This record gives sequence, C-alpha cells and structure tokens, in this order.
Amino acid sequence: MELDKPSQDGGVRTTLWEFVCLTDIEGNPSEIQCVGVDITERVEAERALAESEQKYRLIAENTSDGILMLDAKGDALYASPAYLKQMGYKAEAELNLKYEDIISNIHRDDREELLNKINQAVAKQKENLIYSYRAKHQHGHYIWLEDKTHFTYDEKGQMQQATIVSRDITERKIAELEIIKSEEKYRSLIDSSDAAIMMLSPKGEILFVNTIACKQFGKLPEQLVGLTVNETAPPSQVDEILASIDKIIKDGEGIEIVRQTTLQGTNKWFRTSMQPVRDESGKPTAVLMNSTDITDHKTAEEKIRQSEQNYRNLFFNSPLGYLIIRDGVFIECNNTTEEIIGLKRAQILGKSPADISPEYQPNAKRSKDYAAEMLAKAYEQKRVSFEWTHLKGDGSTFIAQVDLSLITYEGKEAVFTTWQDITIKKKAEEQLRKLSKAVEQSPVSIVITDLDGKIEYANPQVSKSTGY
Repeated sequence: MELDKPSQDGGVRTTLWEFVCLTDIEGNPSEIQCVGVDITERVEAERALAESEQKYRLIAENTSDGILMLDAKGDALYASPAYLKQMGYKAEAELNLKYEDIISNIHRDDREELLNKINQAVAKQKENLIYSYRAKHQHGHYIWLEDKTHFTYDEKGQMQQATIVSRDITERKIAELEIIKSEEKYRSLIDSSDAAIMMLSPKGEILFVNTIACKQFGKLPEQLVGLTVNETAPPSQVDEILASIDKIIKDGEGIEIVRQTTLQGTNKWFRTSMQPVRDESGKPTAVLMNSTDITDHKTAEEKIRQSEQNYRNLFFNSPLGYLIIRDGVFIECNNTTEEIIGLKRAQILGKSPADISPEYQPNAKRSKDYAAEMLAKAYEQKRVSFEWTHLKGDGSTFIAQVDLSLITYEGKEAVFTTWQDITIKKKAEEQLRKLSKAVEQSPVSIVITDLDGKIEYANPQVSKSTGY
C-alpha cells in the first residue's frame, strides 16, 4: 500500500509498504514484517507527466490544424477535433478510423502517387514528409489537404507510428486556378501575394513574373520575361524543372515540390506548386509556378522535429501566433507571436489585449471595451472569431484574424488565442476594391472580350456612350 507522511522540510513523502505475516512452526502468526520504499520522486514524476500531457493535449485539440496519429498498420490512434471537423466526421468516429477508411477517402487520381511517396519515405526511414492531395469529405465533396507527417521507427527500422498535421488548403488551390483564368484582371492582387508567381512556356521560357519573384531574383519584370530556366534557375535544378514542365504539359496534372534553393547567395526553402494553364479547349499550353518562401516555417519545423512527441513544441513553434489569456491578460505566448508583434515574451505577458492595441478599433469601439466584449463572448459561446488591429513594438499596426477558444489551462479556465496576420490580404482586397470602383466609375468606356470577340464585361460608361 502507498502512504503519505509529512517530511521535515514541510513537504509530503510517499512510501510504498509491503507487509508479510510470518508464522511459527505450528503455523500460528508470530510476527509481521514490513518493508517500505520511498517512491516520492516516481509519484511526483508521474503526476507532472500527466499534467503536462493534459495541458498540451488541450492545445492540440484547440489548434485550427487537424492532428491524426496512426499506428504501424495505419489505423487511427488519435484524431483531434479539428481533423474530425475538417473531414466531416462525428466525434465518436475518432478511434474507429481504420487504414481502409483513410485510404478510400483519397481522390483516386491522387491515391497511387501519394501512397508511393509515403512508401518510399518509410523505406528510406525518413522522419518527415510533406504532401498535398484531395480528400473526400463525409458530405460527399472533395477538399484539398496539406499534410506534414512525422514517422517514428523502432530500433529495427520498422515504422511504429505516424503523426500527421493536416491543413485544409482548398481555398488556396481554388485561388490559384482563379488567378490563372484572369491574370491581367487580378494583376494587383497577384503582386500583393507573398508568393513568387511565374508562368513558363513548355520550353521553360518565362512568360510572366510577379513583383515578389522579381525581388527574389533581384531583377525587373522586363529583365526576366523572355529568359529561360537555364538562365535563371540553379544549374543543379534545371533538368528537374524542365522535366516537371514536360510532365505537366503531357499529363495535364499539377505537382507540388518542396526544395531548398540558393538565390542571391542566400539559402531559402520554397514550396512550389506547378499547375497546367489550359486554353479554351482544355489543352495545357503553359505552366504556372507558385512558390512560397517557407524558410521560417522550415526553421520552426526543424525545431518541432527534434521533439515531435512533445505537445509543447506544437504550441511554441507553431507558424501561427498562439497566446493564452486569463483574467483579461496574456499569461503565455509562442515564438510566432513575438515575431508578429515585434516584442519579447516578457514584454507581452501580463499585458491585456488593449495594452498592445491602438485606443480605438476600426469599428470605432475603444479597444479596452471591445476586448472585454469579445472575451465575454468567448466565455459564453466557447469559441469566437473576429478581426483585430494590434500595435507592433515599433508603433506600426497590423491586422490579425483572431480566434478565441475556451479551455482549461493548468486547472483553471482560460482563453486559447490564435493570431494570423492578414494585413497583406486586407490590403490586396482593398486594392482590388479600389480598382473595381475605378473601372465602374471611369468616364472612359471599358470593354473586356474573349478571344472570339464575345463581350464578357462592359462598364456603365459603355451603356451611356452606345445607348445599349
């Protein structure tokens, strides 16, 4: 039995006692022997481990990314609420997901390639793999997912467990296709993107390049358009890029590549989506490259990789800003929060949301009053989302998409907060709105037609001028 007793230093020591009854030669009880072993450290370690696992499980279950853990057979060991929600499963389906269910949800056009990637990674005992594919939602439609998978192996090199962080990127995929369809109309939006975008001919000639891509090469658009991959890409990657272009044109299917590239003497990581650009008949005529600089993300990913099974890294090294609020002030934040706001952790903790915000929000409400209103809603509704303007350490402002979720943290109620900087997105939307307004109100007649001369758009001035 385990017994607790006070120690001289005012604490409590736990002892495991074992009692043995001894008998005399006639079989009658003669004495009782007892042996006590101090197990205080073990009990405290078990208690601390349980509290830590509970704390970081709460974080995992409140992040917007889905988390799925599979055993060696591919059956689910754990599925977070976010994963079940993005796939349309009910909560009770968590531990009923089998390998066959998960595989059958992958789009048939993506399934073979995806399984080959996973099998090759496991065969080479790779620890991490990033890939995207289409998955069937339980309501019947397909969504695009981007998975980051960490594999765990035993001493014999056999895969024992896979931990998957899954993100719904459907909107991003749709946006890429929309950009291709109306390149000139949304040029300002493309140039406002944080991704480098290029259009290449089947022979690898640059047909179009946006501002971000120009900055990465240190050249102007007119200096890049007309050049070929041979003249712009690192020599070690030229053959791979040309082979990818040829495959996309022939097969009509896009690919996604994550690679490290040296540009202007600096090593950077990029996630590149290469998609076919089709003519009116549906025939691929060019390839659109959308490259996002994921250097910071890869750096954070490397830190997470060092201790994948520790939920703490999911919090501190997340690419999203994570904070925890209790009694109206921040009591914890992650590294991305420091980067977004330009303040050190010690400068953030203990402050209220209003302390690092302008006096008034864009809706004319005082930040102090509006913050209290949103926190009250979070306690009432358990989850709330809204946009908020914050102050950076240098006095400039940024717009954040804020998600608040009610959780229990270290035994007390708290609010789990997610920040996502959407400043560039909001500016792009405003630029697009202004452009649309300018076209609508222009005193000049503006007409857009397709290649056959069929009118697709005409502004009000056309009607005034022509009487139609």
